[in-house]
Amino acid sequence: MTVVHALMTTLRTVSKHFTVVALMVLQISVSMAVLANISTIVLEASERIDAESGLSEARIAVVQNIGVIGFEDAATSSGAGLRALRDVPGISAAAIGPVPFAVERGSVRLEKSNRDASGHPYIYFGSEQLASVLGTSVVQGVALGSLQAPAVEDVLEPNSTLAVPAVVTRSLAKRLFPAGDALGKMVHTEVWGSYPLTLRVVGITADFRSASTGDASDYEAVISEVKIDTESIGGLYAVRRSVPFDLEAKRAVIRALSSSMPGFVQEPVRSVAELRTAHFAKDASRSNVLLAVVVVVTASSALGVFGMSHYWVSARQRSIAIRRALGASRRDVVALFAVESAVVAGLGVILGAGLAVAANRLLALQLEMAAVSAASVALGAGLTLLSCQIAALIPALGAAKVDPALAFRQR
Repeated sequence: MTVVHALMTTLRTVSKHFTVVALMVLQISVSMAVLANISTIVLEASERIDAESGLSEARIAVVQNIGVIGFEDAATSSGAGLRALRDVPGISAAAIGPVPFAVERGSVRLEKSNRDASGHPYIYFGSEQLASVLGTSVVQGVALGSLQAPAVEDVLEPNSTLAVPAVVTRSLAKRLFPAGDALGKMVHTEVWGSYPLTLRVVGITADFRSASTGDASDYEAVISEVKIDTESIGGLYAVRRSVPFDLEAKRAVIRALSSSMPGFVQEPVRSVAELRTAHFAKDASRSNVLLAVVVVVTASSALGVFGMSHYWVSARQRSIAIRRALGASRRDVVALFAVESAVVAGLGVILGAGLAVAANRLLALQLEMAAVSAASVALGAGLTLLSCQIAALIPALGAAKVDPALAFRQR
């Protein structure tokens, strides 16, 4: 049986069952549109979840160190805690300050009197060795570790005129200083709530991600350090290890902080890799739910095609027997029904591609959803066609078993 002959037979069948075919095409097109848009959402989330920060996430960990209300001990100081952490075997650097996925955006201005922000980078403000904990590499200028950090009380006192050395990522330097003259320039921001701070750019680092929102500003960050010693400061204590953190290393960090800062309570130690996992837990769960929807939608289309093919096989038993009696092989019969289902599914996919784009534009206006990609449309089309063909194969194999002798029996 030739393809042309199969197509002609299919067209005759479609014309006889136009309503059934039209409803089936509509169902497939809607399923195709849903699959394409769900694929867009899942692929976008997957890209954000898998996007690397550019830092050694498994070797950087953070612990929330919280002061106990009413506990006063002059011996309890952040400097003592930092020294204890740096003495832990395997710890190469320790600092007070944030890490990726536990850092907030801030506002920076090129002029102190400006009200409008020049950018909204992630602000890494903390103690000495913060840049070392992060492991950033300076590509221009000098590293913070080579400079003497000013004392925190001098920097944060009212009306302070001190300019704190800072390094910025390459992306932030391009945003703030398009001419490429960032080194030596002053930047103004606020830290730890509302303390005004003037930063002097001394270095530019390679880009790294502070978050994974999919926006270019994920790479914009500024890092500055101050000297913290006798102060008792609660907050995030970040440490860097020469190898990935394991359970024993985390316990050692807690023991060091507990013994050196008895007036503070420590939360569990978590690596940046674990922070990433927790940050994207909801996205991962949503993707799993959407994948379950994909299975249901694909199965519904397949069941519809199965029902249609099964009906056609049941209604055409005698004509199938006649074909078999005239020399058609079982393979020819299977091919006939495969072509018929492919035509119906193909029409649904073509219409569904248009519906997918239209639905995506509507969702983009309401939910700020990313534009549907060609890959998502292709994935939706592939899943739909494959499921429909598999569903049609079962009735087709049954049709191939029709006895040719049925053509000669009396009705």
